[in-house]
Amino acid sequence: MINIKDKLIVSIANENYKNIINFAKKYKKIELRLKELQLSNAAIINVINIAEIVVITGISELSAINSFHKICFGDNHFAKIYIDCPVGKIENNNLIKYITNPNIKKILSYHQCPNNEKIVNIFPYLLEKIGSNISKYDIIKIAVIVENIVEEEQLFSFFTKYSSYNFILIPLGKQFRMSRIKSLKLGSKYMFCYVNNPITNCQLHYNEYL
Repeated sequence: MINIKDKLIVSIANENYKNIINFAKKYKKIELRLKELQLSNAAIINVINIAEIVVITGISELSAINSFHKICFGDNHFAKIYIDCPVGKIENNNLIKYITNPNIKKILSYHQCPNNEKIVNIFPYLLEKIGSNISKYDIIKIAVIVENIVEEEQLFSFFTKYSSYNFILIPLGKQFRMSRIKSLKLGSKYMFCYVNNPITNCQLHYNEYL
């Protein structure tokens, strides 16, 4: 039986440094959405040192003057961090440094809202687009609008059809909010949640998973 708490990652945006440190201490697994946070490099390292897992999102959206890329991660940091790599931006200059580093864990993320692709075709599309390089990514995150039970089943079928991959499968849309819990139970490596403010209007609160 899975321990749900071990799979929950608290998404953090628009929070002050004190709150972020408290979240890292209490919840252990957090997502830092860099574009929406005002954190110095020293503060980012402090958060990583405290937390068990830190997903770093938004690197491709940082301006040229942001100094995040000057951080020298140590071996102890590599064991804790995941870099989120949106599939449409994997050639972005900000991301290449991390994608090409074999020591850094990476999440290949596909977001479609609204959904313009048949759900059953999404992962085959990723395999075609990324090719053998998809093996560089430790987790494949797919977040897509689900409008009915059939589409939900099509999304969750990836767990069995492509069982050699680690997935985070996120059904988007208010009607299927609770399907995120089902996704965890079926096999999602992790799931994102919130504590203070949701990142999207269909994200679940941490306590709703427990």
